[in-house]
Amino acid sequence: MNTYSWNENPAVLEQTLVAELQNKNQQFLNTINSLPNVVARMQAIDQYEQSLHNYVSQASWLSNRGFPQLAQLLDFTFRDLAGAKTTYAQLYQNILLQQSQANQIWADTQTAMTRNILAATNNQIRASHESTQDFLDAMNGTPSIRVRFW
Repeated sequence: MNTYSWNENPAVLEQTLVAELQNKNQQFLNTINSLPNVVARMQAIDQYEQSLHNYVSQASWLSNRGFPQLAQLLDFTFRDLAGAKTTYAQLYQNILLQQSQANQIWADTQTAMTRNILAATNNQIRASHESTQDFLDAMNGTPSIRVRFW
């Protein structure tokens, strides 16, 4: 923010500061739309919000002299940023939830695959043992009939 003299005409000062703030708001909007992720956008909102506090004393001074336009724009901007922060916080929570759900699905899938592989391996081992036992029984002359459920 530029430094302005408190001795300036309040109407001129208000119009100058309103134009400046509108320009900064547009620049911020362009910047935030170019950021790659929700976290970066949330951080940018916090930083921008802090920078706007530089306008508070001048907006108050102007409002007290009957020039509320800067204070109104500032109030609107703060409310807009608060809404954006809420939206991005919800979006971030949704992303975390989706990642958690995807991780759980992946873990469940791996568990099921491991269980199936172990079951198949155990069936093969059991079948191999039974085949070996059948062979040994046949070699010893004591064949037996078995019902198998594999």
